[in-house]
Amino acid sequence: MLWWTRPGMRHIVFRAEGLGAAERGEVVPHPGLVFAASSQVWKVWAVKGDARPTPETALFQAPYFNVYDHGGICQGSASVPEGTTAEKIEAWNEAFFGSFFTHPNVRKNLVKYRGGSYQFWQDMLDAKFARFPERVLVPVQATLGQLLDGRGERND
Repeated sequence: MLWWTRPGMRHIVFRAEGLGAAERGEVVPHPGLVFAASSQVWKVWAVKGDARPTPETALFQAPYFNVYDHGGICQGSASVPEGTTAEKIEAWNEAFFGSFFTHPNVRKNLVKYRGGSYQFWQDMLDAKFARFPERVLVPVQATLGQLLDGRGERND
């Protein structure tokens, strides 16, 4: 199953000492996201803009802790729903945003931001941005169409 969430304000919670507290959550702006879920896969990528993605839409690294270079989501202790039907989409969204974000899982840059990913999320939690700053997104060199036909896997 593949779905898109519009950019907007959502609550996010971190358990990351590097953000200045053992646990901290705030409502912050988020980019548009494309999720993929199956019995064996749970992945996410970011997209720019607020229009529904098309096959030509460029994909970006989702700027979240617990997300790998290839888009895979580290499930950790998150409780994921059973099944991948359209009726379960909101439950999958709640599983992602309702989990604790603990540490970056990428080998490269999670975001393009002076100070790196911890500084970026500190600034987000401190409400330094009214809208998600899309300029920080890191391209994955794939489009949604390439993802759909199996050519969009990023395994570097």
